[in-house]
Amino acid sequence: MNKHNTTKNFIIFIFFLIFNINSQDLEIITENNKANQNFPVIKTPKKAISVMIDPAGDAQNTGRIVDDGFERNLTLQVAQEIKNYFEYDKSIRIILSRVALESLEPLQNISFANRLNVDFYLNINICQNNPDDKVFRNFDGNKIFIYYHILNPISDKWPKKFDDLSLIKIDDIYLKNVSKNIDIANSFSKSLKNFSKKISVMSPIGVPLKELIGLKSPALSCEIIVSSKSDIKDFIEPICQALKQITDQVIIAINPNITHWIAYEK
Repeated sequence: MNKHNTTKNFIIFIFFLIFNINSQDLEIITENNKANQNFPVIKTPKKAISVMIDPAGDAQNTGRIVDDGFERNLTLQVAQEIKNYFEYDKSIRIILSRVALESLEPLQNISFANRLNVDFYLNINICQNNPDDKVFRNFDGNKIFIYYHILNPISDKWPKKFDDLSLIKIDDIYLKNVSKNIDIANSFSKSLKNFSKKISVMSPIGVPLKELIGLKSPALSCEIIVSSKSDIKDFIEPICQALKQITDQVIIAINPNITHWIAYEK
């Protein structure tokens, strides 16, 4: 019996050396708590979820004007604030699609996200309430719109089966995630409403979005509407909390060969 215990302890020691596994990730099931188990069971550490934040604009595209600032700078500031918020959170890894003064080629950020196989993609836009603007003149106060990419609101939502080995046109790859994007958009919208009373959260809308064409991962776009530039800070915490809420409530399983995003409630 002592020889058996010595051998078992040696095996455990080797596991620690080779795989560098923390003690909390290793559970030893002995004869006392489960008679039919004689070997250590290694719990796989939870995979960090990768989220790419895509701030609208770049060095060549200033975007819209908010007070005395450009949209490209403000969206990048929001993206950086989100990244800083999750700096010490090991469950979420934030990646920015661009840095300051960087010029982007068409589909460059989409290609970047696909190469990294990110689990979720969030495009951020900012504009200011303007009484003369025909689109936003009726939206007083601070609001946020949530969009998901869709071309045909009827046929795109029909159930579809895709062979993982088949080739899919880049313009059609979004069809794999339509239902998931809708579910995520609803959860994201609900979370935003729960975490902030200072902003109005509009119901998710499905529209054609060139910013999301070609993405393999689930993706959303948000439009932040503010009365003044100083109001942008009120959106940071709700967006971060909504991202955190999604990762806490949704289990993500990823095939090691082909990335899948399988979402379901715990």
